Amino acid sequence: MKIPMTLPWWCIFIAYGLCVILVGISILFIIARGIEFGDLKTQQWLTSILSGFFSSIFLTQPIKVKFFISIFLSYRWDFFFC
Repeated sequence: MKIPMTLPWWCIFIAYGLCVILVGISILFIIARGIEFGDLKTQQWLTSILSGFFSSIFLTQPIKVKFFISIFLSYRWDFFFC
């Protein structure tokens, strides 16, 4: 009997932490680069990246998960209950 190889439960916190850190670094680069273009353009870029990040977490990713679960459950029912 094979034991499935999975990551520990707390790895999800590390993954989300890395995402938040990368978004923060991106914001810093946008602000640093935006100094050349003015405050209005920098605020628009910052709003764009934050809205994209949060819409991905709360809208796009859950839709993808539900879509792929429905695909797997409809075509490979025995895959989950071996």
